[in-house]
Amino acid sequence: MGGHADRARRSDNRSAVAGPGNGSPACASVRECSPRALRTKRASARSTSLCSVESCLVCEQVQSRWAVPGGIIYESSRWLVDHCIGPLGVGTLIVKPKRHVVHVWDLDSEEAAELGPLLQRTASVVAELTKPAQVYVCLWSHARGEPGHIHFVVQPVTKEQRQRHGGGVRIQVAMFDANVLPPADQVEAFATKARASFS
Repeated sequence: MGGHADRARRSDNRSAVAGPGNGSPACASVRECSPRALRTKRASARSTSLCSVESCLVCEQVQSRWAVPGGIIYESSRWLVDHCIGPLGVGTLIVKPKRHVVHVWDLDSEEAAELGPLLQRTASVVAELTKPAQVYVCLWSHARGEPGHIHFVVQPVTKEQRQRHGGGVRIQVAMFDANVLPPADQVEAFATKARASFS
C-alpha cells in the first residue's frame, strides 16, 4: 500500500476528509512519522511523555495542533480513537497511542494492558453502528518505508465488499486505489454517534 500517499495527494475531493494543510496525505495511516521527523527529536521507545516527535501527524494531533473531522471519539491517558481520514469508508476508526511508539513491542505494560480491551470496545462500537458482515482490525504503520507511529485500523466490511474484492487486504487496496474519501459531514455524524456509544 506504499503508493497510496501519492494518490491521496492528487485527490481533488474538497468536500471529503483531508489531513492538515495542503499536500497532506489523506489518511492518518499514510504519513504519521517520516524519517526526517525523527532526525531532531527522536522519542525514546520507553519515554513516558506524550508525543513529541516533530512532523508526526499523530504527535501533532495529540498536541492539539489539528483535529480530524468529528474530533476525538474516545480518549484515555494513553490512547486516542478517532475516525480515519483516508478512503476506507465511513465508520472506520483509528486507535493510536498518545506516546510516540513505532513498534508494538515497544508499548509499555500499561499501554499493552489497555490495548486489547480498547480494540474490542472499538470494534464493538463499529459493529453496533454499521452492522457489517465483519470488522477488520489491522496495523499498517510504515511511513515512506520506515516504521511510523503505530495505529490500528478498525474497519467495517460488508458482504458486498468481500464478494467484489475477495476479502482481506484486497478490500483496503481496492479502496485506496479508488481513493473515494468519505464526506466530512458523514464522518462527523458517525463520530457523534460513536462518541455516545463509547460513553
